[in-house]
Amino acid sequence: MVLDSLIKELKGKNNFELLNRQMELYETVPFKDFNKPDEDMLLFQFGCYDIGDGEFFNIDLTRQLSGDADSAMEHLSCSLYFTPNQELRALGSSNFWCFSRADIKDFWLKVSNHDSFKLCKNLKVINSTIRAEYV
Repeated sequence: MVLDSLIKELKGKNNFELLNRQMELYETVPFKDFNKPDEDMLLFQFGCYDIGDGEFFNIDLTRQLSGDADSAMEHLSCSLYFTPNQELRALGSSNFWCFSRADIKDFWLKVSNHDSFKLCKNLKVINSTIRAEYV
């Protein structure tokens, strides 16, 4: 898995440092086999979810590599979990994509100014995860 090489760069990062580092790595670490449009992308997603341990509000920044049609996609996800409140629940769930490094500054501006991001900046992070997987 190509994205495994970035995990060591993310470990030890706390709270929003984790998301900031994920964004920095997307901007500065290209992969030579994934340089066509839509082969190396970044996804921001948020929402309230219950994955078996009770309800959490989650914000997530996932890097996705996808090559030819015969190969599996790779995901490297950095997630922060918060205790949901009425304001967070009212946001619902959604996502938006960055399709190329040329768009990263506009993408990060959109993420950092989004209500989900701004509201969570003032809350205690309950848990954080780093996960690499084939999908």
